[in-house]
Amino acid sequence: MSYKKYFTELNKYDVLEGMADWVRVVDGEFNVVYANNTMRAALGEEIVGLPCYAAFEKSEKCNFCLAKRTIETGEVIQMEEQYRGRAYSVKSSPVRDDDGNIFAAVEVFRDVTRERKLEQVLIERNKNIRADIRFASTIQERLLPDKKAIKGINFDYVYQPSQVLSGDIFDIIIFDDNTVGMYMADVVGHGVSASMMTMFIYHTVRMASLYTSEPGELLKFVHKKFLDLNLETDKYFSLLYAKLDLKNHEFSFSNAGHNCAPLIWSNSSVEVLEQFGYPIMNLRDELKFDTKSVNLKQGDKVLLYTDGCVEIRDSSGQMLGVDGLVALYQEFGHMTLHNIFDKVLRFSWGEQKDDYAMLQVEIGETQND
Repeated sequence: MSYKKYFTELNKYDVLEGMADWVRVVDGEFNVVYANNTMRAALGEEIVGLPCYAAFEKSEKCNFCLAKRTIETGEVIQMEEQYRGRAYSVKSSPVRDDDGNIFAAVEVFRDVTRERKLEQVLIERNKNIRADIRFASTIQERLLPDKKAIKGINFDYVYQPSQVLSGDIFDIIIFDDNTVGMYMADVVGHGVSASMMTMFIYHTVRMASLYTSEPGELLKFVHKKFLDLNLETDKYFSLLYAKLDLKNHEFSFSNAGHNCAPLIWSNSSVEVLEQFGYPIMNLRDELKFDTKSVNLKQGDKVLLYTDGCVEIRDSSGQMLGVDGLVALYQEFGHMTLHNIFDKVLRFSWGEQKDDYAMLQVEIGETQND
């Protein structure tokens, strides 16, 4: 059957002639029988009549010929090809006669060079961003304190961000031979902005510790420096700061909106140290932070933590809550902190949604100089 009439009529279709994309028709012998005006203007009038591969300056058939596959199978196939340094998305569709028989393939070439260049730029930028985030994460982890013993006082912690970067930060600060400070902070939100705020907290608390070890005064200093940042009202953080007298084991603390009250484990009983305070925010120019003190004895443990540790849920949606953590701490407080944290994780179900941070202080045997 001759399909000449089909091919000769293609030039009548102004819609094909006016398309910005290249359009060509390849017959059953894989010759170009039609090319629209845009394609002819780019590749030359002589491409009509050439083998499909020769139109693109090739000396032999392609390893995977779109037209051949389309004519043989009737599939609509799309792939990307390179020509003269430009990228083209090529879609090949079957052409059928009045009886439904396939006798040719129509191929549409769309120049996607700009899109691919933009994609490459985005890939490189994302690569750089990921590298920066990994670097920031490394800095965060390396700022964490050493797990050590100071005059018989043992410090341990667990730290597990929900993302690469964390909004939780804690530290241990040695003031002198008799005083050590510690804190747990939780920044609202996640990601880069929250991690940047943890850096502010770390350096500001360290700066404040040069002037005072008193919890209430130190929090006032941090709040003052935060106001100087002049941030939006949706930027804030909670901070619980404590100091421990290494001689008499007096534990004093002030709370800036940290709703995770410290827990004291003592002989399988747990006490919750409640203390109210406003978060570090810019809604108030002046904040007062009261200080509460308790006396610890040998064998006692104090646990500081962030809300991620109590807001985890089981498979039924039940939240662990402070009461749940208290129950776990009461039963397993004699174990290592990592064992206790493992009990917390066993309660949880599904993906981690928030950062986990725990800092534990244990009163060991008193060591004299």
